[in-house]
Amino acid sequence: MKLFSEKSIPRLVLIAPLLTLAAVTAAIVYFYANRFNYYFEAESRRYLKEFINVEKKQGEEFIKDLGLLLDYKENHIEDDIRKSLVERVDIAYETAAYIYDKYHGKLSAEQIKQQINDALHQMVWHGKRNFIWITDIEGNNLLSANEQIDGVNIFDYRDADGKLVIQEEIKIVKSRGSGFLMTRFAKNQARQIMYVKDFGHYGWFFGTGRHIDYTREELKTSMLLMLNEMPTDKTAFIAVFDERGPLLVSKGASDYIHDENTRLIQGRLSRKSGWYELPSYKALIYSEYFKPFGWHLVYGFDITHFSEELNKAIGELSGKIDEERLRIIFVSIVIMFFVGIFSLLLSRRLIQQSKMAAMGDMISMIAHQWRQPL
Repeated sequence: MKLFSEKSIPRLVLIAPLLTLAAVTAAIVYFYANRFNYYFEAESRRYLKEFINVEKKQGEEFIKDLGLLLDYKENHIEDDIRKSLVERVDIAYETAAYIYDKYHGKLSAEQIKQQINDALHQMVWHGKRNFIWITDIEGNNLLSANEQIDGVNIFDYRDADGKLVIQEEIKIVKSRGSGFLMTRFAKNQARQIMYVKDFGHYGWFFGTGRHIDYTREELKTSMLLMLNEMPTDKTAFIAVFDERGPLLVSKGASDYIHDENTRLIQGRLSRKSGWYELPSYKALIYSEYFKPFGWHLVYGFDITHFSEELNKAIGELSGKIDEERLRIIFVSIVIMFFVGIFSLLLSRRLIQQSKMAAMGDMISMIAHQWRQPL
């Protein structure tokens, strides 16, 4: 039994290639779509994981480097104070020496003293908290920030710790010419570093001092200003917290770091370094405690923002893939059109051949019948 009749063969010749091509096109498009979805889902997970790992490494390195910088600055506070005190007293000494050399022998000693006093009286810093003073080896206070004690003998003055400060200053300038000492003028004050230097004339010596705590606060302020100016990418932020709350949240982060988020961060901070997750905020933060300042140094990044950017990029690429799929379908339709025309022509030819064959058979049968005897 024949599966297909001779009459149906031309139709199959016409339809089969078209159906086959349509099926192949559908299979290609389906496979392409599935592979695309699988690939981009896998790549999205990989890129997100890679992003998190890179940000974590970058965050840890940044906070550790910042901690090292703060530690270095903290350990060198006293060195920096000593250097600045020497520079200021040297300026005062050179100013006084210039006046003395210029007017010695031309003006009286009292006039020269007054000019030196007037010049050094202008040398003040930090809102007059730091200044140049003049004392003589008898312990007479000749210039200070408090005019009420100018001219008063303070030889027996004791500081908050009971130290005879003026006598110690005199001992330093007599024995070494210059030097440093520590003092506290009040019980509730931090230590102050002082530097004194012998003038070499009139039995005078110059001095100045600076509180360590004031310098530490200035260092804190300067470091916060520096951190505030540091650039960060759109997903990351830098913050500094103390026990009371945030001291700094880097520029640009204020768009998504609100009071509620800062409270969440504050609640997760501890004196142990490590990463913390904020599920409701969809962020990761790394913190390290810097004990000398009582600061929590924080680096954080927003996973949501990166995911949105990644999805946006995938969406754009998906659009291009859709265009490619449409192009495949269009090309397939064009091919189907030409295949259809070719199949139609082939089908017609087969039909014609079939008719010719049938006619030949008919002629043969007629001829055979004519040859038969009556």
